[in-house]
Amino acid sequence: MKSFVVWLAVCWTLTAGQTQSTMDQRVLYTGFRLLSVGPLTCNAQVIAMELFLKSHKNSKQVVLSIDSRLSVNMTSWLTVAPDAFDDVSSFLSRHEIPFEVVNDDIQRTMDENARLNAEALNAKTRAIVDHTAYIRYNDQILWMQERATAAGTIAMAFSIGTSSEGRSIYAVGINNENANLPAVWLHGNANARDWLSSATALYIIDQILTGISDDSVFLRTNFRFFIVPNLNPDGYEYTWDVDRVWTKTLSLNANQVNCSVPKGVFAVRNFDANFGGAGCDPNPCSATYCGSSAFSEPETASVRDLMASITGTAAMFISLDSFSQQWLVPFGCQLSKPTDFDELNRVALKAVDAVYQVNQLNFSAGTPVELSGVSTGGGFDWSKLTQGFRYAYSVHTRPASAGLGGFDVPPDQIIPSGREVFAGLATACREIQLI
Repeated sequence: MKSFVVWLAVCWTLTAGQTQSTMDQRVLYTGFRLLSVGPLTCNAQVIAMELFLKSHKNSKQVVLSIDSRLSVNMTSWLTVAPDAFDDVSSFLSRHEIPFEVVNDDIQRTMDENARLNAEALNAKTRAIVDHTAYIRYNDQILWMQERATAAGTIAMAFSIGTSSEGRSIYAVGINNENANLPAVWLHGNANARDWLSSATALYIIDQILTGISDDSVFLRTNFRFFIVPNLNPDGYEYTWDVDRVWTKTLSLNANQVNCSVPKGVFAVRNFDANFGGAGCDPNPCSATYCGSSAFSEPETASVRDLMASITGTAAMFISLDSFSQQWLVPFGCQLSKPTDFDELNRVALKAVDAVYQVNQLNFSAGTPVELSGVSTGGGFDWSKLTQGFRYAYSVHTRPASAGLGGFDVPPDQIIPSGREVFAGLATACREIQLI
């Protein structure tokens, strides 16, 4: 069955007093549609779309996909609640904007992907699988501990901090005792619903520690790694138990008392890189609310604090997200580019070429400003601006668009994604110049 996206910023059916672990309180998206809209043909249509979406912002019945950019000659993706479909279709027809219903029931696709994942887990004797299924956070920790122990002195699994709900945020360190080796940082799943990003990070850890390819040997011989597969364990678990489309952490904030779900900050925008600017929604109820201040979340603060303790050469920083098949280069937080942009982009282009060689998928290289618009508060910008990482990237996994699955893809995508990003990482590490 072809998988389609569920990019929603909606969780209005829960209340603050609900328990997050019971199935009867899950947020369901039955009858929600995914629409392919456009391409828009003129600025008048762009302006009309912007005004229309603004009018629906508070109701959250019509939401623009995260990988969409309202621009002439571009296609956008909308998720539409059942009660809003007639209004949306009437608006689009009135403004002569073409559209197609790509998925007529988003919940059905979610359920199918969940079924496929359960089957993959049941095919194994244990919940910890060989990258053939998504696994719960505690199983991710156990997997990391077992892999690190099996690798011997080269690796260790350790906590870098504690989440708002008290979960340990785990990392795997590789060659960390050798400060003479250049350091590579990688984290995934800062966005709670980006399951493929943490699954891909686990695959990368496995390849570095146990792989026999030239790339695996090269990486574990010449670099040290700090890899945090899941930076947002609270939000991740919430997506399993309550709301598959949840984006934020689960911190409690005084200014969110009037929100339908009074919790959380979008950790992806919580770093100190022009914090609070474009791409950060100041509305505390928004799915992309960036918080009251940079590093307000214990999850992002744990990255900052561990980063301060790393000595030696800071080589490369990668934040791993899904989706849109992009290898993003600084800066996203400002219009100007770093002075060494040409070198950063050269390495990015080498990486995306290596990605293509794996499964013939095209990844785009460039700045967020060029590809999707200004977005402040990103970790990779922060690492470049203040932490001394010469090479910094935000890598967005497969698929290419919301229409091809978005963040909710079946588990058979894990290994292909892992192979792609691993190839890009290995090539990037071979190309960097730490002079």
